[in-house]
Amino acid sequence: MHTEEGRRTTADPARRPRSVTVAVVLIVLGAPTAATTAAGPGQAGQLMVLLVVACLWCAVRAGRGRRTARTAVVCLLAAVFVLAAAFAFDDPLYGGATLLLALALAGPGAALLYRPAARAYVRARSEGRRREPHARRAAVRAGRAAGADPVAVAVGNASLLGVGYLLLGRRGAFWGPRW
Repeated sequence: MHTEEGRRTTADPARRPRSVTVAVVLIVLGAPTAATTAAGPGQAGQLMVLLVVACLWCAVRAGRGRRTARTAVVCLLAAVFVLAAAFAFDDPLYGGATLLLALALAGPGAALLYRPAARAYVRARSEGRRREPHARRAAVRAGRAAGADPVAVAVGNASLLGVGYLLLGRRGAFWGPRW
């Protein structure tokens, strides 16, 4: 990002850096590639599928700036590669080459999650989440819902109190005691 004078300016840390997006894509490509080497016994295959699904879920959350998901995705990737390495050495040509390809994809992806731009993004996102509940709490104290349309709130409350109580088999607060 440049100004009119040609000087380089710092980017907004709340915007997702391109390195984080690339990291998520590399992890999403690398983890399932490593899982293809553990196509042996059923128990290992099920564990590998569970690890890969958890890894993909954490990778997406890490891309949204979640600090714990960033740590979890690196730990899950390590578990996937340790489990895949045990099966990759059974067939060194296919398994070894596949594992190296997966490591070439997911390894740099995990490293990109810890670059300075990604750290600033995670820090900015976590500070934003810390401030958000306080703003909501202050809006509730002031007597208004944060960002809510009064008509939508009224219609939603009416439908919940009316139809919701009938669906639960109750007359509700408006029609007296239960039938």
